[in-house]
Amino acid sequence: MIINTNTETGRWGRTWPWLLLWGAAPMPLYIWLVVGMLV
Repeated sequence: MIINTNTETGRWGRTWPWLLLWGAAPMPLYIWLVVGMLV
């Protein structure tokens, strides 16, 4: 049981940085789209 939860958290610990990267990667694109719409 303890080993299983440790592997689960370990997998999430490896996944979270990738999710953050995927979320932050298009950020400049969004900013440029908003700026383009305002201008």
